[in-house]
Amino acid sequence: MAQRFQQQISLPALAQRGDDVVGLAQYFAAQTDRQLGKPVPEVTEEAVAALREMDLTGNVPQLREIVEQAVLASGGGRIGGQDVAGTVNATAGEVA
Repeated sequence: MAQRFQQQISLPALAQRGDDVVGLAQYFAAQTDRQLGKPVPEVTEEAVAALREMDLTGNVPQLREIVEQAVLASGGGRIGGQDVAGTVNATAGEVA
């Protein structure tokens, strides 16, 4: 009979993994634009900085929602810091 071993893996929160935030943001932006039939947008350094500063307590699902909304807010081409900030404010129920 085979024995089963359980091992816990500790994985830091997404907010603590800046490089993962960048890669996932670019992936979600490309995926969203493909679904809309548009060219893949550029995720600017300002947008990346805004994403890295966030408290992403919702981890990947929260990041995906923010990026999807930023793609829509950007109108295409480039996702800027203002697109990310406006999305976060709107998501929080505030006026952007």
